[in-house]
Amino acid sequence: MPKKVFLICIGLIAFLIALIPRIPLSVIEPSVVKALRSANGGRPMSALALYGTLWKGQISGIRLGTLPALDVTLKASPWSLAGLRYDASVTIEANGVGGSGQTQLSLSGLSLIDTQLLLDAEALHLPANFKARGSVTVDLKKLDVTRQGLCKSATGTASSSLLRSLPSAFGGWSGPDLEGPIKCKDGYLTTNLSGRTNDGDEVILAISTNQSKRLVYRLEVRSTDLILGTTLRASGFNSDQANIYVFTG
Repeated sequence: MPKKVFLICIGLIAFLIALIPRIPLSVIEPSVVKALRSANGGRPMSALALYGTLWKGQISGIRLGTLPALDVTLKASPWSLAGLRYDASVTIEANGVGGSGQTQLSLSGLSLIDTQLLLDAEALHLPANFKARGSVTVDLKKLDVTRQGLCKSATGTASSSLLRSLPSAFGGWSGPDLEGPIKCKDGYLTTNLSGRTNDGDEVILAISTNQSKRLVYRLEVRSTDLILGTTLRASGFNSDQANIYVFTG
């Protein structure tokens, strides 16, 4: 590469790095609103607010499904612009939700890398009488989303301790810890967590985005314990099949 061209490239990169702290985050608002509306089943993001700059900014009022309103803080890596993409560290905060990781925005779509999320029981809006204590932990190694908002590929795991401690009304029954892989299915993000108690009771927690791209879950308990079954039905679980109790949200 001729010396002059090399110097021009270095100068251009330096200019972009110096410019980032001055560019308001609001310049990407149309793209952000489009992506979030797609992820929320087309529902408007009227309360969405963007603060700060591309260097360090915050997006507040993000609503996905039934989750509490999320606040996302972005801190950019200026060197990423040399590769025609926007890399930033991400911090996610909400009532009952927390997380951090890395995001990468390019012409082909959005990626989340090495991202961990923690959802408390209160964030999932489980049955009021269920009163589960614990959390769901999501460990995403990488998630690739297309420009149309479809899940392209995903690797990672999810685990849950929601059933470890339940009210006395459950007769001392304690559910197992749950674990399962995260993957893309037909363009949607999904995970099936499962576990089994020492007595043979099986629990399956399926979490996914549905066709309207809202976050949904299905909690299924399979048990021959009649007392447990009665308690589950009283807590809002349905039982259309013998010994199988289901709650959806």
